[in-house]
Amino acid sequence: MSTFEVVPSNLAPFPRSQPASLMDVVISDQLLSRRIHPVAARVEMNAMHELAELLADGAPGLLKRLAQMAIELCDAGSGGISMIEATNDGELFRWNALAGELEKYEGGSTPRDWSPCGQCLKAARPMLYSYPARFFTYFQDVETPIVEGLVIPMYLDSQPIGTIWIISHDERCFDAEDVRIMTSLGDFVSAALRLSANRVVGSTKTGKDGVGAVWAELVRRIAAGDSFALAALIDETRPVVFAQALRLLGLRADAEEITMDVYSQVWRKAGCYDPARGSVIAWLGNMARSRAIDLLRSRARQQRSSEVLALEFNNTFDLEDETASSEVRRRINQALEALPSEQRRAIELTYFNGYFVTEVAARLGVPLGTVKSRVRYGLKRLRLLMAAADVYPAPFSSKVTPPRKLAG
Repeated sequence: MSTFEVVPSNLAPFPRSQPASLMDVVISDQLLSRRIHPVAARVEMNAMHELAELLADGAPGLLKRLAQMAIELCDAGSGGISMIEATNDGELFRWNALAGELEKYEGGSTPRDWSPCGQCLKAARPMLYSYPARFFTYFQDVETPIVEGLVIPMYLDSQPIGTIWIISHDERCFDAEDVRIMTSLGDFVSAALRLSANRVVGSTKTGKDGVGAVWAELVRRIAAGDSFALAALIDETRPVVFAQALRLLGLRADAEEITMDVYSQVWRKAGCYDPARGSVIAWLGNMARSRAIDLLRSRARQQRSSEVLALEFNNTFDLEDETASSEVRRRINQALEALPSEQRRAIELTYFNGYFVTEVAARLGVPLGTVKSRVRYGLKRLRLLMAAADVYPAPFSSKVTPPRKLAG
């Protein structure tokens, strides 16, 4: 069997012959109690990089790649994207992109009114299913058992368009981290469909009178104080701005911060936009680039003022002098031992083991903000300890608090 047979849309949602009810197979509440598994920050960052580039370039096969990434990032057995499709017999879900063990069913369909996807959109929230074939009996024809299924709703302009989902075929259990990742991937699907629609609209017009002209009109309305125009511009252009910021900064959280800053600046300075100097998307891209550079420079200044360990010691000592270098390392280790264990561990992982702070947070099982605080306060305390031990030259050590005041 290469595809699912479409079940008639008038089929009763709860046939009496079913051995299990819908409540028996829906286990979404377990997402609140399951231990969250860590996801390597580098792996997720690389995936977001690739998707941002594919999205900005309008590359074909984006939906297929998203399904594959869902499997890779969530360690699932299968993944797919189901879109709502209207037929003469009613609406159904078409499996537009599939990857993994169920890939051979790509192009198949399930009924909208009796399917995991339909229930997910009806509830308007992520849903987790356990052995869904007990209720959605057509899955019993699938050769590979479906143990768990996590389904995430997708929307375009507040309208439901389909779902993105992952399936486990073994003991793998999904958790809240999988929900976060899948929701993010679902946003990429919506962005891809929006951009695709824009390109089609733009291609039906001539020259620069296509999408660019529409965006220029939105900016003009924003300058007049139209907040609805700002919302529309964000919907239209955010994926491209986000991709630009992500290429420059490398971290999703930073790119999201810059993207928000860009549209805040658009609201304040829309009146400064001059169509003669370039397109709206170029204007937005220049703002994203400028804000990203400002952020990088700010962090460079923060690193200098916080005295990132390696840079600070290199400026203070001739590390080619083996005796001096050995003494520095001894004093560093000694000062680290005096730090609270949480601060010491965060600094060791960040500066000596080379982990990103996001990876440190995953390894320690604490929020990202907690890791940053531990590193920041640990560095301040470490600097005082090192200065008090005459590791820093006089301009630094003469202004620090003596060690006896560090207690507590």
